[in-house]
Amino acid sequence: MAITKINTIAVASLSIIGVLFAVIIIQATGYAQTSLPSRSLQIADPRPAQTNVNYTVGFSVTGAGYVLGSFTLLFCDNTPLIGQPCDPPVGFDASTAIITNQTGISGFTIAPGATANSLLLTRVPTFVNAADIRIELSGITNPTNKGTYFGRIQTYSSDDATGVAVNEGGVTFAITPPIDIATYVPPYLYLCVAVTLPGYLCSGAVGNFVDFGELSANQTRTGTSQFLVATNAGAGFVVYVIGIPPTSGNNVIPAMTTRGPSQTGVSQFGINLRDNSNPDVGNDPVGAGSGTIAPDYNIPNQFKFFYGQALVSSNTTTADKKFTTSYIINVNRNQKPGVYNTTLLYIALATF
Repeated sequence: MAITKINTIAVASLSIIGVLFAVIIIQATGYAQTSLPSRSLQIADPRPAQTNVNYTVGFSVTGAGYVLGSFTLLFCDNTPLIGQPCDPPVGFDASTAIITNQTGISGFTIAPGATANSLLLTRVPTFVNAADIRIELSGITNPTNKGTYFGRIQTYSSDDATGVAVNEGGVTFAITPPIDIATYVPPYLYLCVAVTLPGYLCSGAVGNFVDFGELSANQTRTGTSQFLVATNAGAGFVVYVIGIPPTSGNNVIPAMTTRGPSQTGVSQFGINLRDNSNPDVGNDPVGAGSGTIAPDYNIPNQFKFFYGQALVSSNTTTADKKFTTSYIINVNRNQKPGVYNTTLLYIALATF
């Protein structure tokens, strides 16, 4: 007789630091020929009056590209519209900012003459092909008061922001106390495992033991369990299985470490997540979720068991999806007698 005990572990790779990133693209009016595409402004710490904060400004060069020699960054508390009066944010100070990283481009430095709310970033004017440009600035002091603030970005072909702007646009960022973060939707990872899961509710879970009964060299013994997974993690999730094949003292029913069919008379332990006909066991996944079965466990009538291997994954958020794990055990005539058992752990990891 072989008994499989199933425990449930749900692990979410999650870190909430109390950081609010606000990126709002606003159609700008002004003098440039085209709106600056894919522009953004991200801050690493949104707390009022916080010092030495990292700000990352981003924008894209699309199409055939153009000569880029400089761009200006102006911070205002009244409007992002270029050409309108700009009121400097109270307490904000970017005059001692430095560039700590730049991607998609190189050679930018901060020109002398920076003020509390304006920066000129300059480089040797050079043709720039289509690229996503990100410039990280550090050493900035946040505005004193919580609220919504604005940045104005204008790019130039000259190295000193003279002449007509090539592209321009406005961005928005928010300064908030950490307590404000609590009002937002929290991340979640939802995983439950049982022998039977009626519908899509873990509250109805039944059982955590699978009894294979008496093993015989003439017959494949089968069993099933189910797990339900869902998450709002933007980068999705992975479900792993951890455990060893059934053992009785020093005797082992070998795991199928490579994918293959069920063979009576051959000692083997394997699983898959499909509806099988040989032997007749299991069900295909059900539910609206986006989880995808790993290739080695996604072929009917083919089985495998490998310690710590991923069973199901998704690269985006997913609604509830239920999977049925099919277990097979075969033994040969020389398999040592005994009570064989193992414990399998199903682990879910999410990336937020």
